[in-house]
Amino acid sequence: MPRIARQSIDQVRAAADFVEIVGHYTQLKKSGANFMGCCPFHEEKTPSFSVNPVEKVYYCFGCGEGGNLFTFVQRKEGLDFAQAVEYLADKYGVTLEYEETSARGEAERRRRERLRDLLERATVYYERRLWEGKGGAAARAYLDARGLGADVCRRFRVGYAPAGWQKLRDAAVGQGFSAQELLDAGLVVPGRRGGVYDRFRDRIVFPLADDRGRTLGFGARTLGDEKPKYLNSPETALYHKSEALFGLHEAKTAASRDDRVYVVEGYTDVLALAQAGVENVVASMGTALTEQQLKRLARLSRELFLCFDADAAGVGAMSRALTLARRLGLSLHVVRMPEGLDPADYVLSGAGAEGFRELAAHSETLLRFHVRLALEANDLTRPDGRAQAFAQLKGVLAEAATPIERDEELRTIADKLHLSEESVRYLVSAGAAACTSSRSACSPAVWRCRPKGARCLAAWTRRSSRPPRRRPPSAG
Repeated sequence: MPRIARQSIDQVRAAADFVEIVGHYTQLKKSGANFMGCCPFHEEKTPSFSVNPVEKVYYCFGCGEGGNLFTFVQRKEGLDFAQAVEYLADKYGVTLEYEETSARGEAERRRRERLRDLLERATVYYERRLWEGKGGAAARAYLDARGLGADVCRRFRVGYAPAGWQKLRDAAVGQGFSAQELLDAGLVVPGRRGGVYDRFRDRIVFPLADDRGRTLGFGARTLGDEKPKYLNSPETALYHKSEALFGLHEAKTAASRDDRVYVVEGYTDVLALAQAGVENVVASMGTALTEQQLKRLARLSRELFLCFDADAAGVGAMSRALTLARRLGLSLHVVRMPEGLDPADYVLSGAGAEGFRELAAHSETLLRFHVRLALEANDLTRPDGRAQAFAQLKGVLAEAATPIERDEELRTIADKLHLSEESVRYLVSAGAAACTSSRSACSPAVWRCRPKGARCLAAWTRRSSRPPRRRPPSAG
């Protein structure tokens, strides 16, 4: 990547309003030559965070965090130095110059700049088609029927792709872009007889932006029964599906303020929640959260609240998320929506932001969600059902982030099954999954620990909450 010229870095530093930037994350008040506020890097009640608006440096007397304009943006936005400079240059209208680099590197940089320009122009084109003229009337009617007002749709730059085969293509070519550039941006599809045609036609279009608000690609929804119902941009030099999160750039400030992010499935869920006043929300555009998406969210907060359907796809996705979250040090919670309602339906039904936040206040950890599912999915009145439950629980509890969290769930399981914690701890750790109702199918360790006269330990736990009298043999 070419280096940003020192002169450009100095211009960005001079143009940026540091008080305005910090003010997005904490309230500042004038104090002598500086400004003071509560530290945006740790929780405190007494302001100890100092901002120097002239030197554009900061320091917290509480936690010791300090730096300059660029390090602040790096920390709060999760960017490297070059990205922080580019972020501020975009915000304050500074044109960056780059140091000389190889011809190949310079050509690639200019190509990516052209693609960004093309995608921005496409976003504006779709916006105008939605709000101007009769062509977008059906799309406007659909959004209105969903309870989504013009203000929130304009804020998220929702648009409409007209029904013609080459409307966008013709407009882009007229502005000097080539068919190859349109292909590289994922905006058109090659025709069977040569040429290209628009990828998105007669669809509501949702721009998929990076955390600086720059369009990378699009997601689109049909207005009728056409298949597929949803259509996304293909993989390009700029757009990568595994990293995409709809609404991320709009959610950053609220996520930092509230130290939590709500993750929903669809575009309209984000729009409805934002319209209601819940701004720290993003959409994964489906249930499958990827490691790349979780890493992007981790830059905003370690507290993630999942609002997914409790169907097979949703449960499977949350199971994978549990493993990833443990590795990334994230705390995941599950917000249980009323039966048959998605977040958009719920807030628009009259519950609003207050009702949604009340649901979130009663959320359960993702670990507890999976513990509950394992218990509910099996017939706990039967020995084999109980053994199957313990086999599932063993894998679930292995994903606990800490021993304390694991012990909390052991107590939950013991209470649910009317067993002692000691019994549950042994059944989960000793491999009760192998324990059925016969000695031939029961593991030797479990068989030896059964109470006298019991067919096996699983059968015994069905009748008694007392732990076995004999201790299981040591691992050695």
